[in-house]
Amino acid sequence: MNIEVMALCDATTESQGKLNILGTFDTIFSRKLPAVSSQCAVALRVRFNQIEKGEHKIN
Repeated sequence: MNIEVMALCDATTESQGKLNILGTFDTIFSRKLPAVSSQCAVALRVRFNQIEKGEHKIN
């Protein structure tokens, strides 16, 4: 398994095999916890090798 892309971002879409990522960031500032974001997405592209064929769960 290869994780090709993993990003915290404002929005993400996929179209014809293209992963579109908008507004990546690595820090969330908050005055209190739990922190609440009005809009947030996780962009993830995972590629498996042929030997790993079958069902996989992402927890």
